[in-house]
Amino acid sequence: MSTTEDKILIIGAGPTGLAIAKALQESEIAYDIYDRSMDVGGIWNIDTPDSPIYESAHMVSSKDKTAFSFHPMPDEYPDYPSHTQVYRYLQDIAETYNVYPHILFNKEVIRAVPQRGLWLIEDHTGTVATYGGLIIATGPYTRPHIPDIAGSYTGRLIHSQSYKSADLLADKRVLIIGNGNSACDIAVDAVHRAQSVDMSIRSGHYILPKYLLEKPTDQVLYDRGDIANRIEKELVQRFLSDMDTIDWPQPKHEIFDRYPVINSHIIDHLKSGDIAVRSAIAHVEEDTVRYTDGTEADYDIIIAATGYEISFPFIHHRHLNWSQGTRPELYLNTFTPWHRNLFVAGMMDAYDLGWDSRYQQGQLIAKVILGTRADTSDSYRFWERTVSDRTRIATADAMESPSKGMLINPLTFEKEIQKLLAINI
Repeated sequence: MSTTEDKILIIGAGPTGLAIAKALQESEIAYDIYDRSMDVGGIWNIDTPDSPIYESAHMVSSKDKTAFSFHPMPDEYPDYPSHTQVYRYLQDIAETYNVYPHILFNKEVIRAVPQRGLWLIEDHTGTVATYGGLIIATGPYTRPHIPDIAGSYTGRLIHSQSYKSADLLADKRVLIIGNGNSACDIAVDAVHRAQSVDMSIRSGHYILPKYLLEKPTDQVLYDRGDIANRIEKELVQRFLSDMDTIDWPQPKHEIFDRYPVINSHIIDHLKSGDIAVRSAIAHVEEDTVRYTDGTEADYDIIIAATGYEISFPFIHHRHLNWSQGTRPELYLNTFTPWHRNLFVAGMMDAYDLGWDSRYQQGQLIAKVILGTRADTSDSYRFWERTVSDRTRIATADAMESPSKGMLINPLTFEKEIQKLLAINI
């Protein structure tokens, strides 16, 4: 058994893990990173096990609103970089800030248990190490949510996590379940290769173009001022008018209470009949899908673009204050009341939430670690707050989805983080 009790272990070397690492370095906190892949990048490294990235994938938020302020994306990158460009950007961060020497690749954590105030970490080879603290930065895209479908389907059924290329869809009758960003991207891919493309939709998403007023959409709407609010109302009205012509289900939520679809092509394909909208699935039999509206159709392949479940299989739920439901109850989606050296990073999502939020989260975690080690009265008061205030910072009307615990109110979250960074802990 190796002992690294003076170090913090970060699990995951994606955007969140790299941001946390930089924050710890700045506070002179020793750390290691375990990652099960062979390089940094997390999901943006298409070779990472179970990466949901496909060949045509691009960011759905613009580079200027996504990139870390301490390390902007290159000027030559387009407004919406490809997955390979994002991967190179993250490699550059790891090189520039000397993170690579701290990473142990091909290390998959299978067990993390507390032991005498420390954390016992076991990897997939059976190697065990002891760390002084644990930061989980594995991200939410590890366990696909597979919908329950009544009946027995004899065609091919996959989750969108397994989709990599439209070659899979050549000359196929394709059904895509869902209507989020991945579902719409895959549908647009499929139009050019498949025999037919249908989308089964229970509740609708808002669809926004990539550009407004000749600027990336998130740059126009981000400030949420009077102009942005007026444009938002106009977008909603235009969207609802478009949807009336293609039977797209009307969304039941406010436009930014759930991550909107950012896609400049999907509506045109829907209007032209390249993609057909179907209702929810009632039953399947062999290759025939019957829908709740009484219609039916035959398919060669079904792709479930139905999201992901928050999953940390290497640690018992009780350590994360996770007694029921689809997510742990953590203060700021970060701090558990049961362990002062256990943190979750990156368990948050919102339309206008860039990667700087992960870095700020890392700065706060670093500050809390130093305060806890010093055993100050300010640190004691902070931890008392995590016990008394277990309510996560979230949207007022979180949608019922497997990953709903990821949804946060970004303005409230950032305001709370900044307030805590400005006081003694």
